[in-house]
Amino acid sequence: MDKLVNPSEFEKYPTLDGWLKACIESKRMYPVQWHLFFNYLIGIGALIPKPLILAGSGASNKSKRARFCAQIETAESCVGGIATYEAIKATIKTWNVGDPNDDRTLHDFPLP
Repeated sequence: MDKLVNPSEFEKYPTLDGWLKACIESKRMYPVQWHLFFNYLIGIGALIPKPLILAGSGASNKSKRARFCAQIETAESCVGGIATYEAIKATIKTWNVGDPNDDRTLHDFPLP
């Protein structure tokens, strides 16, 4: 399920840590347009892991969320928390929302 980001959330949570806690509470998994976040950070010099999008479409929500969190941690160490948060604010408009502990992959669902 996709959920739009309300721009006022960035005012409500002015720091990266506060905003990430809010994401966890609202069960946000990873951005729908993940590649925009990735490309923005690469453009400012962050050497981060690639997103699990095309080749990882069958990956579980849990593994996608873990990869996104790893990207954020790596970006923070490369370019700092403020630049990472600016990348989030500039690129992430819609989130995939779901169960962060769901470890099922596409292969776990029967075909119709």
